[in-house]
Amino acid sequence: MFSKTTLATIAASALSLSTLFVAPLTQAAQVSLPDDLQVLSIDGHSDNNTSDTLQLNKGSHVLVVRYRDLFSGITADDSATWVKSQPLYLQFSVDTQNVALTTPTLDDVADAQTYLKHPYLDITTNKADSRRFSLQPAANVIADLLAAQR
Repeated sequence: MFSKTTLATIAASALSLSTLFVAPLTQAAQVSLPDDLQVLSIDGHSDNNTSDTLQLNKGSHVLVVRYRDLFSGITADDSATWVKSQPLYLQFSVDTQNVALTTPTLDDVADAQTYLKHPYLDITTNKADSRRFSLQPAANVIADLLAAQR
């Protein structure tokens, strides 16, 4: 059958969780990513790209991303700590040439853990539009799909 991740991607594509821009498919848009965001898949296709930019056709897309960042210890003797999220889903549409996805500036492990309780991305375009979108774990995407079928 389908894996939980595949089902959530299908569900996110089927539901309009959040729409930023609406436009027909034409030339590619450049999407810049922060260093602390790893793209796991784009529109249901695995992404092994380690670049800080994506080329996406204009139109609607579903990204599966993971937040991950390394925080230094308080003293030199403390080891660094990785903070990583589960796969998170974002559905958005692009109609401009340049789009920037950004996460908030987080100073320590506690800030990162608080952020991951309600993760979000700010999306800014070359038109100077900026909006905040919640990132959703797979369970929430599947729950939204099931609720929409009632």
